[in-house]
Amino acid sequence: FATQTVNYSILSVDDAPTQISQIPNIQINENAMLNTIDLSSLFKDIDSELSFTVSNSNPKLLNSVISGANLEMVLTPDSSGTASLIVSANSLSYTLRDTFNIVVLKVDNPPYLAQKLQNLIVNEDASIKSLSIRNYFKDIDSDPAMFKVKLTNSNPNLVQITYSQDSLHLLLTPNASGVADLIVEVESD
Repeated sequence: FATQTVNYSILSVDDAPTQISQIPNIQINENAMLNTIDLSSLFKDIDSELSFTVSNSNPKLLNSVISGANLEMVLTPDSSGTASLIVSANSLSYTLRDTFNIVVLKVDNPPYLAQKLQNLIVNEDASIKSLSIRNYFKDIDSDPAMFKVKLTNSNPNLVQITYSQDSLHLLLTPNASGVADLIVEVESD
């Protein structure tokens, strides 16, 4: 009886990576925080370590970077719009890509006090220049001409306050002196 031994060598080949699940589209309000996405839970490769890259169609809307196997994204403050991100999972010979969209919704930001109104001390019967509210109140997404202005006056017998054409107008009562607290409240549409 004759025997022969035959050696078989099985050479390894680079198996393609697989995608466990797709990256979902994201809709978020401006100035919100985006969660880091763990890409190692979405892509697998049985025979090699994956590396990841990302491309971003709208870098003015958000910054996106890969840190290890994590996709980190940071929104640009006070920005809205859409960005398409393409995440690539790279093995030795293969690249697998997934595209998803981030929609950042515009939020109406409230007006803010940009410069404090100074206390006024004037002589009786003086005339007071009008004060443009554009110098004091700002809103990144509304024109000050569209502001709703509410005025409160603690002493209308001393001074009259009105608002028109983006300005506060103060009119002193003749031959009167004293103190008045004026409150200016501004809101946007």
